[in-house]
Amino acid sequence: WLLHLFDQEPDLDPAEVRVMAPKIEEYAPLIEAVFGAAPPERRLPFAIADLRARSESSIVDAFLGLLDLPARRFEAPLVLGLLEHEAVRTRFGIGAEDVPRLTEWVREAGIRWGVDAASRVELGLPGYSENSWRFGLDRMMFGFAMEGEGHALCEGVLPLDGVEGTAAELMGRLQHFVDAMIRWEAGLRSERSPADWQEFLAGIVEGFLDPSVARDEIELLYDALASVRAESDLAGFHGAISLGVFRAELEEKLAAPGASWSFLSGGITFCNLVPMRSVPARVVCILGLDAEKFPRADRPPSFDLMAGDFRRGDRARRDDDRYLFLEALLSAREFLYLSHVSRQPRDGSSLPPSVLVEELQEAVREGFVVADTGAAPSIRLEHRLQAFSTSYFGADKRFFTYREDLAEALRARDAGREAKPFLANALPEPDSEWRMIALPRLLSFFRSPARFFVRERLGLRLAEAEPGVEDTEPFAIELLDRRRLRDDLL
Repeated sequence: WLLHLFDQEPDLDPAEVRVMAPKIEEYAPLIEAVFGAAPPERRLPFAIADLRARSESSIVDAFLGLLDLPARRFEAPLVLGLLEHEAVRTRFGIGAEDVPRLTEWVREAGIRWGVDAASRVELGLPGYSENSWRFGLDRMMFGFAMEGEGHALCEGVLPLDGVEGTAAELMGRLQHFVDAMIRWEAGLRSERSPADWQEFLAGIVEGFLDPSVARDEIELLYDALASVRAESDLAGFHGAISLGVFRAELEEKLAAPGASWSFLSGGITFCNLVPMRSVPARVVCILGLDAEKFPRADRPPSFDLMAGDFRRGDRARRDDDRYLFLEALLSAREFLYLSHVSRQPRDGSSLPPSVLVEELQEAVREGFVVADTGAAPSIRLEHRLQAFSTSYFGADKRFFTYREDLAEALRARDAGREAKPFLANALPEPDSEWRMIALPRLLSFFRSPARFFVRERLGLRLAEAEPGVEDTEPFAIELLDRRRLRDDLL
């Protein structure tokens, strides 16, 4: 719709378009996928405002991820996930191409969660070391020193074969990274004064984030830490507090205006539907006007006694949202676009719009008519679920698209081109054993008919996708491991 609008209005500037939503963070990944990945001929400048610092900055996300360690169990996916951040990798000399190899080592070493046996005892669990980081790193070290060949134990540890040669340097960097996390995580569990927390967390920033990657964002972290300490000094508070208390204030500083917002930056502005956002604009769009999400419902805490005795002048979230909607309507100077999800994604059943949208439609029907026909204007259009729907390529001018690739695919289909058959010749008749089907095979077919056909009828064993790193220890021997164990015993 925006592309069409820019075609119809040559003098329209992207800075004159504002798109709002009750929670813009829910739409941020979709906005990036559509607007950020558009080809050059359809690309429009845009900026997403009102995102939390963690959503907008990979540096802040990495730092807050480190602060999550005391509340987590040192799960393998969490630790390896921190290496996805370039600033962390650069600090420890690990390249992006090294991460898949490290992931494979962690998976083969059986690392799942926990630092060592003592960390599990602290959680009230038995003090076993298997599937912990210390256990897995010991397997890597022994594997570099000697060959275990899958069965020779050394000091009760099975060496991990495959760590040899130049791989030892990479293993050492992983060991250094994990040791640093363990050391700093222990310090995050204590209570400190705001001044001590500033000094301690600044040490984490220096130890884990390389300033050459994003110096400005790291300076933002230092400024936020200093701001929290300055406020505590101003209040005369120097007592010991937990990390959770200090972090709550820190995140508020990181989300402050001017820290990471991009409101009215020169392109199309995506932002939250909140007060002080209804600056007049030629084009105003509002997304997410679903019945369950807008107006937002009041959910007061159980200890809020005012909620049970509502009086004139008390704040009402629903009334505030109704005013915000009216304010947004008045700020639209020429074009107004409202959107909501009208179908269930699972079964296609209809979903109602916000009551405010229905009230607006009723006001338009009662107060306006089409000049030529005298009929009530039709302002609602329900789009199709998929962008390749034939409706967008038909005679109905209400539905249109700018996807040339989909148009070409439709032309190829209409030209009568036949796709090559999957099998050149018919398969032979199945054997008699196919006439009687066991229940497990029947269930396997319904889970994935294509996989069942390829495996059972064609006899093909395609390579499986690379498994991810799990965060729970195994409680049973898997089928393949059980078979290998039986072969070894035999």
